[in-house]
Amino acid sequence: MVGPAASVRRIRADEWPAFKELRLRALLDAPTAFGSTYDEQRALADDHWQRRAREGAESDDSVLFVAERDGALRGMAWAVADAERRDLAHLYGMFVDPALRGRDVGRALVEAVCGWARSRGLRAVLLDVTDVNAPAIALYERCGFARTGRTQPLPHTPSITEIEMERVVG
Repeated sequence: MVGPAASVRRIRADEWPAFKELRLRALLDAPTAFGSTYDEQRALADDHWQRRAREGAESDDSVLFVAERDGALRGMAWAVADAERRDLAHLYGMFVDPALRGRDVGRALVEAVCGWARSRGLRAVLLDVTDVNAPAIALYERCGFARTGRTQPLPHTPSITEIEMERVVG
């Protein structure tokens, strides 16, 4: 439990409709925080969402953590083990419902991802955060992430820069 705000757990495969709704809401809420757009994701068929939820629930190489409150999914964080650099995981798609921000839900999601990576014997977790997302940068820094010095343009808005950050977990 994350104080009174939400509980964090691994998604269940049958929760794909709620995951789809949460992801689309995230893209509407923070369009410059993600590498894909609302229109791109909205156009995806239901089998995409079913597969992602199933992988997030059952895969050994990836996991989708969700924050739940009052029976609704209110946050998420996706982690994937790097296929080439076997000592790393990547954190993707982090989102917390605006009503729960500042209530340690983001920290709990990050800690769930880092704990998963540690349990797999991985050395570090990498993420990209846009330079215009100061609250997310501050959260990641509070959670022990540091800038690596690597940057790249955000694919759909090249005027925004993605900053790579890393946290050693093992």
